[in-house]
Amino acid sequence: DWHAPGWLASEGRGYAAKIETTEDHTTGNPMALVDVEDLAAGILRMATDQLYYKQCSMNAFKFALAHDWKRISHQWDELINSI
Repeated sequence: DWHAPGWLASEGRGYAAKIETTEDHTTGNPMALVDVEDLAAGILRMATDQLYYKQCSMNAFKFALAHDWKRISHQWDELINSI
């Protein structure tokens, strides 16, 4: 299971920090605890590796174009109508 930021960062659109999946002991809901050291390493790489930053930026831009609201809005309409 991916939380949204991890999914959005996948496929080279950014850096998905390591997480540990656990459970909230009061509600039983799944929780993701971020590995702070890994997150810091990812931020440092994004800030210092210009080629990596450019690659992630271009992948994110292409993803945004492919998921333009005009192209996916009909899916939301169908979802809302099905509720």
